[in-house]
Amino acid sequence: MTPRVGPFTAIPVLALLALVSTAALPGPRPLPPRPLPAPTTTTTAAPSRETEVKQILTDLNATQSEQGLVVPLPEQVLFDFNKADVRPDASTTLDKVAEVVGFYAGAQVEIQGHTDDVGTDQFNQGLSERRANAVREHLIIVNGIAAETLVVKAFGESRPIAPNDSEQNRQRNRRVEVVILGR
Repeated sequence: MTPRVGPFTAIPVLALLALVSTAALPGPRPLPPRPLPAPTTTTTAAPSRETEVKQILTDLNATQSEQGLVVPLPEQVLFDFNKADVRPDASTTLDKVAEVVGFYAGAQVEIQGHTDDVGTDQFNQGLSERRANAVREHLIIVNGIAAETLVVKAFGESRPIAPNDSEQNRQRNRRVEVVILGR
């Protein structure tokens, strides 16, 4: 005859008694969790990327238009008179522009060139295009912006923002603007 094995015969009686007796005994109460110590040094949280971009837009006098977000780039920072080569000291400004363009990743960006009315229409059209292209190339080569997102538009002297009646106003009209479309 085979001995019957039931649920209680599989566990030795002594082990069962030990389990039951220790569960019934009162033990030490668990200690409450200790609060974490306060940090010994204070740190200031880094500004968010959005905050940084907003500050750059303020610094560059960006405005909102029907086209999108317009970031004007001052000619005296970017180019020498009657030239289309980006000045070496323009890197700081263009780095800021690259930060803004990178923040709006995926948006189409127009780089718009403008001139004053000194010189022929044909010359001014070509100069505004060369300057816009120089900014585009800098953003691509130096700042790593994707070429397919940057489109050049040259307007020559056709879109002044001030009358061309003084040197100060003509200076305002000689400009490159970066327009982040639809923003």
